[in-house]
Amino acid sequence: MYSQKKAFKPSKTLIGIILMIIHAAALSAIYVIAKRLGKTISGDQIAFLYKAGGLVCTIPLMFKGNIVNNLKTSKIKLHILRSIFSLSAAICFYRGLLEIPAVDAAAITYLEPIFALVVGVIYFKEHITTTKILLMALCLSGTLFIVQPGFKSFNNSYVYLLGTLVFWSMNNLTMKILGKTERTTTTVFYMGIFTTIFGLPLALSHSWESFDWTYTKYLVVMTLCHITHTICFFRAMKLSDISIVMPFDYTRLFFTGILGYVFLKEYPNKYSAIGYCLIAMGGIMLIFYETKKRGWSRESEERFIKSKASTSEIT
Repeated sequence: MYSQKKAFKPSKTLIGIILMIIHAAALSAIYVIAKRLGKTISGDQIAFLYKAGGLVCTIPLMFKGNIVNNLKTSKIKLHILRSIFSLSAAICFYRGLLEIPAVDAAAITYLEPIFALVVGVIYFKEHITTTKILLMALCLSGTLFIVQPGFKSFNNSYVYLLGTLVFWSMNNLTMKILGKTERTTTTVFYMGIFTTIFGLPLALSHSWESFDWTYTKYLVVMTLCHITHTICFFRAMKLSDISIVMPFDYTRLFFTGILGYVFLKEYPNKYSAIGYCLIAMGGIMLIFYETKKRGWSRESEERFIKSKASTSEIT
C-alpha cells in the first residue's frame, strides 16, 4: 500500500503572518497612490474622496440585518465628534504625506502607540518604568533622525503628521466610549457620512480644474487596498497572537520604500534609514513589553487594536 501524502495545511500562525504582510503591502500602496494623486489635487481633496469612497463601501453593510437597528443610536453627538477627529487626522496625514517621502510618513505613523504610552504616563498617571523610558527614547531618536532639525531646512509637513497623532489619540478615546454601546456597522456608517459631509466644503475650496478624471482608477484601487488591509489586519489578529503577527506590520517600511522608489523616485537618505530602524525597534519592543508576563491584558489588547484601527481609518 502506498502511503498517502498529507495535504499541506498551513497553521493559523502562518496564515496570520501572511495576512499581516498583505495588510502592510496594501497600506503601503495607499500611501504611494495618494502621493501620486497629490500631483493634481490637494490633500484635503484626497481625504474627502477617500472618505466618500469608504462611505460607498459601507452603505451595503447597513442593509445586512435590520437597517433600523443599524442606524439606531443615542450618541449622535459623539459620532459627530469622532468624525471631526477622524477627518482632521486624515487631512493632516495627507497634507503631510504630499510634501515628504512616503516612507518617512509611514515610519512616523508607528509613533501612535508610543504617543498613547506618553499620554498614559502624563495624563492617566500610569507607572513609568525604565523600559517605557527606553521605548520613548528610541522612537524620539528615530524621529529626530528622520526630521533632522538643525541639519537641514525644517519641513513643516512633519508638523502635520504630529497633528495626525494627536487626532488619532482623540479618535481612540471616542472609539472606546462608542464601542461600549454602539454596533460596529453603526459607528463606521456615521463616521463615513459625517466625514464626507464635513470634508466636502474643504474639498470644494480647492480648484478641481487640474484633476485628471482618468485618475479615478487610482481612487478605486485605494478603496480596494483599504478593504484588503482592514480585513487582513483584523483576520490576522484573530488567527494568531498579537506578539507574533504585529512585528510583521513593520514590513510596511520595506514595501513603502520599494514602491516609493519605483513609482515616485524617492530615495531616503542614510539618516532617515537609521530613524526607521530605531522606530521599528521601539515599536517591536513595545509589543513584547506588553506581552512579557501573562500575555496581553484585555484592556491592553483592546487599546492596541483600536489604535491600529484608527490608523486604517486615516489611510
